[in-house]
Amino acid sequence: MREIEINGITVLEMTPEESARNDAAILAGFDGHNHLELAKRHRVSAAYVYRLLKKRGEDRVPERRITDK
Repeated sequence: MREIEINGITVLEMTPEESARNDAAILAGFDGHNHLELAKRHRVSAAYVYRLLKKRGEDRVPERRITDK
């Protein structure tokens, strides 16, 4: 992984293997509410985290069932 600057913006350049490891770490760390925290920790945009989770079908927290007693 290396940082490059494009028009004053620092961008991370990752190999496909590094990107896959980063994606796996994001998915493993997702608790249902920590999108922004994961984005900061893994140096990606929040939009990237949302897209990744949506693509993997993990963008929603499972609903709790309420049972009548």
